Amino acid sequence: MSFTHKRTLSARNLMSVLTAGALLISASACSSDSTSSEDQVEGSGHIDGDGKSIVAFMPSTATIYMKDWAESAKDEADALGYSLKIFESKADQSEQDQQVQQFLATGEDPAAFIWWPSNAKAGINSSRLLSQVAPVVQTNQDVLAEGRDYITAYAGVKAYGIGEAMGEMAIEARSEIDEPHSPEGNTLEFTFPAGYQSGIDRQKGFKAATKNEPFKILQSEPNAQGFDSQGTFKTASQVVPKYLNKGIDIVTAQNLSMAAGANTALEQNGLEPGKDVIVIAGNDAGDKTPLKDGSVYSAVIQSPVIEGKVSVQTVAKYIATGEVTDETVDLEVTDEEPELKVEPPAKTTYMPNPPIKADQIDDFKFWGLSYEQLGSQ
Repeated sequence: MSFTHKRTLSARNLMSVLTAGALLISASACSSDSTSSEDQVEGSGHIDGDGKSIVAFMPSTATIYMKDWAESAKDEADALGYSLKIFESKADQSEQDQQVQQFLATGEDPAAFIWWPSNAKAGINSSRLLSQVAPVVQTNQDVLAEGRDYITAYAGVKAYGIGEAMGEMAIEARSEIDEPHSPEGNTLEFTFPAGYQSGIDRQKGFKAATKNEPFKILQSEPNAQGFDSQGTFKTASQVVPKYLNKGIDIVTAQNLSMAAGANTALEQNGLEPGKDVIVIAGNDAGDKTPLKDGSVYSAVIQSPVIEGKVSVQTVAKYIATGEVTDETVDLEVTDEEPELKVEPPAKTTYMPNPPIKADQIDDFKFWGLSYEQLGSQ
């Protein structure tokens, strides 16, 4: 089965309805099956972008993962003959929604959008508006059921799978504890900001992987300040002291930067990560030192270099063919990068996200890149 995108609202017609004082109202009144323009997108037949433009909306590149993603996406766009314009926002969906409205009001007509919502659920209306102008490839945040009609394809991380890998590593680590403070293992969980879909999916994956061997979750606390070590340190500094008397066996954090912040809070409370407490990280964004020195037991490889590349390649394959296949594809960890062909992309393409421990780093190779070259250093 294949899916063919149809543009349902031309840039010219969009400008006519986005009048002063009624930008969002007028745009929202146009349903996803509007017939103001039924120009079917025809495949170009070749991968080269011929100078076409792609517009991406994403979180701020002040975070190392986002910075590496943006650089990789731009490099891949250049290599494939596209221009890439990026609009950055803080972890605030209302700010991103405003950016979308302002861009649509310009009447620009890109070949495609890459959509990285701050909040996948709250951002559905913006993805709907974008889909009325050009195909939308979503990345990093899984597409929710209620937003599927507006997304041409998804390409990026499988957050649920990262949670599963965290759970598997946590079970392995618990088996190495001589005398846990409870049979299940007393566990603190530090997550991405509340409402961030990737964090929600990681929690679900972790719970699924540990369903038959659950942990005793003492507290699950979101890092309201974002995805970094400093914010998690502040959060963990408030949480860790509350459970010193009960004892802490395991700490999970949804990325490596956050794990580093949790480590600092543990140390300031007299606990040595990797010895007194085992720390499990989600994706390996940030300084790799805690993973390499063993103070973090394991992390999950989520390369922004690969994700940025796959996002742009999915756009290029769609523009080349005008179709997507009704499939979900899990890309594999291979030594060499797969050849990019003129073929429809899958409706959902997940990049590989294998777990890794310190003793595996030196010999690791992924699409021609060493572990150090995969980004988020």
